[in-house]
Amino acid sequence: MKKLMAVLLAVVFVAVLVPMTVSARTLTTGEQGLITKLQTKIEFPDGAFQLPAEMITQAENYLANAETALTSDQINAIAGYFDEAAAIAKKETSGDTAKWSKDTKAGVLDKVEKAAAVLGLTARANANGSISILDAQGTVLATNAKIVKVTGASVNGIVLASVGALVLLAACAFVAKKVELF
Repeated sequence: MKKLMAVLLAVVFVAVLVPMTVSARTLTTGEQGLITKLQTKIEFPDGAFQLPAEMITQAENYLANAETALTSDQINAIAGYFDEAAAIAKKETSGDTAKWSKDTKAGVLDKVEKAAAVLGLTARANANGSISILDAQGTVLATNAKIVKVTGASVNGIVLASVGALVLLAACAFVAKKVELF
């Protein structure tokens, strides 16, 4: 009886404690085509422009985690706005967006805003020149803003190391006293 209870208890623990794997849905052919379009390079005489890989990944993650797949109308509308934005950008001679005219930037932003609106999202130009895509609650879903990572020494690490050294020193002193080394 004890063995049976132990086995049942083990089964319950395994069932409760093993995390369930959650997988995102697979992108449809149309959605994958849209991602491929977003990866397209726009050639200019002095180089090319391409969306940053981080934004492409953010778009893939958004689509993969969406509850429902995009309709063909949504895919066609977004692809159309991308083509229109590319046509506006191609009027420039540089792949460096900092060199684009205000009219070009405004035209491209207008198409980005319209493409985002197809999905019920909002596109916003930020003061630093980056663009952010937000959901209805204002949560940033995608951005091309440069992320500043905090690096260097942390005060927490120094405090933790100091406390650890003091505990080790106290333990050594206790053992030394117990063995009557001094």
